[in-house]
Amino acid sequence: MNRRSEEDTLRTFTFADLQDALDASLGAGNAIPLYEHNLDTTYDELGVDSLTLYELVTRIQDNFAVAVTDDQVDQMTTPRRTLDTVNARLADGAETTA
Repeated sequence: MNRRSEEDTLRTFTFADLQDALDASLGAGNAIPLYEHNLDTTYDELGVDSLTLYELVTRIQDNFAVAVTDDQVDQMTTPRRTLDTVNARLADGAETTA
């Protein structure tokens, strides 16, 4: 049985975490501000290309020690879906093996 600490169990991927990871993935001067009104806008519509999305997911996996499958990445088409997917994976205890 995998015993997780209370801190790990309560960890969530926040809106601010997503914004930080997206900013880092896009690079200096290319930030795309996220707001409640554009959380359901597709990454394509926001100007995020597939390479940047791949980098975003990699950063999330590395920083949060969470595994995200390729099928799940394909479903992460908007910032809201990214938040929902990562938080579901964290709640399920889908940790990466390091």
